[in-house]
Amino acid sequence: MMSAAHVPDKQIIKFCGANLAIPQVRLFYSQFCLQHQDEAHAVQLLKDGKKLVTDDPSMLAELSRQLKDAYQQLGEKQLYRQELWQLLTEYAPADEMLFSELKQSYPTTDWPAVREQLLTAIAKNSNVDLKPLYVQENLLNPLLKAVVAADGLWDLRIYEPLLKPRFSDLLLAKYDHEVRKMATTTGTRRKYQQLVGILKRMLAYPAGKSTVQAIVHDWQQQYPRRSAMMDELSRLNW
Repeated sequence: MMSAAHVPDKQIIKFCGANLAIPQVRLFYSQFCLQHQDEAHAVQLLKDGKKLVTDDPSMLAELSRQLKDAYQQLGEKQLYRQELWQLLTEYAPADEMLFSELKQSYPTTDWPAVREQLLTAIAKNSNVDLKPLYVQENLLNPLLKAVVAADGLWDLRIYEPLLKPRFSDLLLAKYDHEVRKMATTTGTRRKYQQLVGILKRMLAYPAGKSTVQAIVHDWQQQYPRRSAMMDELSRLNW
């Protein structure tokens, strides 16, 4: 940047002032102002910049990040928290590092109530995945609910080590539901091998054997003409 090239401050100020419509210049200039203890100008640059880039989510998030850092540098704790909140609920939903940063700004006793309000606010965006935040906060009940509600077994396998010690019956029921659904459509031998692989995984659960036996029995009644499936089921070691 210009400062690294030893450009005089007056020239930097003149250039930036003439090019504030360029978001990257505005970001640079706000940082320049902070470095020169002109915090009020830096904050105003960033606040105005946010209004100008509402159609650019990534730049909006970058301006907001720099603004919350400016508030923190100024000791404006409430404004700092508000900007973090907006980042987490709008510009960078459910960002794990920002979540931790906001948590660190609160006393331990106050955080649980703030966290509940924050998670509720973030959840209004249906496209946001809250599961990593549940893990970060060791919130196993909402994590379980989210895993069970998710389609397929991908999330279950990711979070299984964390959830299985406390919720083995509910995870097994999820496996049961999903593997039966998978079996409703015919497939190649490879698909049936995958189904048997899931059944083997289920056998590691306390009630796994009886559950798998029920599934196998039902499939033998429902799909007797699927020779490849019956062959793969016969290879299942109990």
